[in-house]
This record gives sequence, C-alpha cells and structure tokens, in this order.
Amino acid sequence: MRRLIVHFWQAAGPATDDAPTGEVVAVYAIYEGQRIEGRYFPPTRHLEITSGALAGRSYKSPSGAAIAVVQSVNPKVRPNRNGWSFWTVTETRMLLQSIRGDG
Repeated sequence: MRRLIVHFWQAAGPATDDAPTGEVVAVYAIYEGQRIEGRYFPPTRHLEITSGALAGRSYKSPSGAAIAVVQSVNPKVRPNRNGWSFWTVTETRMLLQSIRGDG
C-alpha cells in the first residue's frame, strides 16, 4: 500500500507540459522510504546519483541508475526498474518520463 501511495504522490505534480530548462535536470527517487537525489543529463540521457550510498556514480541511463538504487537499498528483490517512471523531476514533481524526448 505504501508503494502505491508513494507512486501516486510522485505522479501528482502540477499539470504542465513545460520541461525544466537547462542542460541538467535535478531528479530524485523515493525507494523504501529513502530519498535519493540525482542529476539527469538530457543530451546523453545519463544519470548521476548525488546522494546516498551511490553518490558520485554515473549511469548510462535512468533505468541503470534505478536498478543500482534498488540493488543498494534492497538487494533481496529483483532490481529491474523502468528509470523513466522511477525518477521524479525535482522542479515539477512529475515523473522523468514527462521530459523524455524520443527524437
């Protein structure tokens, strides 16, 4: 139940289509009650974790970073996660997928 509430809270950002401006997008994830901060780089789509046990590590994709967080926090579960729905844009409180560009 807690995961559903957290997921709902993460998805319930302001209703806007405006993506944050700039080269770097501040993001966070809440997993197992822990808030993990990061920075997403749209041009290369890599994500750097900036807080917690994995601070300073960079991953080639949001999903790679999400998997690393899950493995670090709860190694007993399957770590596969979709990073686009795992990370939240700090500025808008919308899921990272809200600024995903597929072009």
